[in-house]
Amino acid sequence: MLEALISMADRLFPDKELLSKEEIAQILGCQPKVVAHWSKRNQADKRPPRLILGSEIRFPKREMMRWVVESQGR
Repeated sequence: MLEALISMADRLFPDKELLSKEEIAQILGCQPKVVAHWSKRNQADKRPPRLILGSEIRFPKREMMRWVVESQGR
């Protein structure tokens, strides 16, 4: 599953390493508000990998796909 998600992310956004919540949602087939909710979790170990750049949040593409797969096993 991880390889499939990374492959899809690379196909959709080949030149980007940091993705927005809208781009992550497009890869996963969910609403951007779901990704936003994940990124605002209180417990750091429950949040996806992210970078906060001023008021913007960006997600490292490969690390985010890994987090999605690993979080399903919890």
